[in-house]
Amino acid sequence: MSEYATIYARIEEGKYKTHDGIGSFRNDLMEVYRLKHNTKFELLFDISWEHGHAHGLTDVLGMFEDLVELVR
Repeated sequence: MSEYATIYARIEEGKYKTHDGIGSFRNDLMEVYRLKHNTKFELLFDISWEHGHAHGLTDVLGMFEDLVELVR
């Protein structure tokens, strides 16, 4: 399963509809995309969040997926 599909499935399951859903979403992106030690992860997440959160986590994920190669 691709990185995108893994996170998308978790969104569909409702994993992030909890008190700390955004924190879990952020941590899962870092882990699944293997960016734990990448210093640009925070910037990538912030940009993705800013451009997508008004339309839901799937839009944040889409923006993240579009930009992730820039920080790898």
